[in-house]
Amino acid sequence: METHFLNHKDKPVKGFFITEIGYKNDYDFSVYHRHNYFEIFLFETGFSGQQNIDFVEYCIEKNNLYFVTPGQVHLLNRHKKEKGILIQFTQEFLSLALAPSKIDWINVMQAQTNLALSEVQFNIIKCIIDQLKKNYLNESGFKTQKVSKLFAFFMLSLLDLFPFKTESYNETDITNAFIALVQKNIIKHRQVSYYANALNISTNKLGLETKKRLGKSPLKLIQHELILEIKRQLIFENKSHKEIAFNFYFDDLSSYSRFIKGQTGASPTELKAQLMEIVNS
Repeated sequence: METHFLNHKDKPVKGFFITEIGYKNDYDFSVYHRHNYFEIFLFETGFSGQQNIDFVEYCIEKNNLYFVTPGQVHLLNRHKKEKGILIQFTQEFLSLALAPSKIDWINVMQAQTNLALSEVQFNIIKCIIDQLKKNYLNESGFKTQKVSKLFAFFMLSLLDLFPFKTESYNETDITNAFIALVQKNIIKHRQVSYYANALNISTNKLGLETKKRLGKSPLKLIQHELILEIKRQLIFENKSHKEIAFNFYFDDLSSYSRFIKGQTGASPTELKAQLMEIVNS
């Protein structure tokens, strides 16, 4: 599976890019991919297009925002009449523009991949984006500073639209820190005790925090992330079940198969067939 990178060399502002989603836009990739940067889509119109983000399909709707975070599997199948704006940015640009904000934007966006806007909300967000795009394209002094400030205003304005309390998605929050560690270390570490030790708290404290915030135990969250990463590799890395079992440090192929069956209700072979159906549909 191809990983797309945001090329700094041909961008007026390092780590940031904004463009219209038009009929001739070459962003409409025909194959699933990952990227190492964030994407925000704002669609003004919706017809019969879809987006698939981490194996979940979202219909493209009028006045809707869609969020894709680094590492997620993504495919955009857009109808030619669907118009909107695409914003791409790196973690580095985000951190610099919003410093000293401590919001964990990856968790915020993954918690609300698709956000429907009212007409009033859409007009407000579209107005900010238009100013952002205008300053990005204009050849004027202090371009980077203007764009980064407008971008920060745009991102902070989004916080008012989410249906949950975004202040609870602070980077220093135990649950968010745990999830970030799991996403980074899931291939090698699946023990709750490993993450509790890394966070310098007890496993009991970690369990209380994740239950309170997400209603799930640390083990359930680890298993969710593990099966998601297995799905990604299973369908896109062109590896056998034996190779994936070895790469993820399962004791043997049988324990790998039992885990797949327990999490999905399907055998590894059946799971791959289901994923192939999604990818080829």
